[in-house]
Amino acid sequence: MARLQQIYRDTIVPKLRSDLGISNTVFGLSATVRTLSTGIFSPYLGKMLDRHGSRYPMAIAGVLIIFILLGLAFVQSGWMLLLMMFLLGAIGMQGGTSLYSTVPISHWFIRKRGMAMSWAFVGGPFALILALGLLVDDPIVGDLVMRSSITAE
Repeated sequence: MARLQQIYRDTIVPKLRSDLGISNTVFGLSATVRTLSTGIFSPYLGKMLDRHGSRYPMAIAGVLIIFILLGLAFVQSGWMLLLMMFLLGAIGMQGGTSLYSTVPISHWFIRKRGMAMSWAFVGGPFALILALGLLVDDPIVGDLVMRSSITAE
């Protein structure tokens, strides 16, 4: 995960800053806003997952994330970035330990819940290490970012 954050900080953020004129403060604040909105809405999301299971809420979140990511493509200022990050957090898109994955595992595995959770959470970082560490190198990612446009045109 640290490598992905390094790529984001060293390659993507400078490109966004130059294209959009958004400061480092706003980028840092956007992560904080996403985390806060996750904290605010997680109790409600947890109740919904307990009541309806994870299938339908996850499908709804999948559709919502499409629109949020499209909204991120049209960001032109700092407040728009903050709004999109707030919405990402509100639907529970906050890292690999989201409620969408923990609630079903805790319901499916009663006796060996800890072991099931540990195996489930090994998969995300392992896949990230493989994808970013072995298949894609930093110069390739940097070159792709610098050649592409950050915003939709």
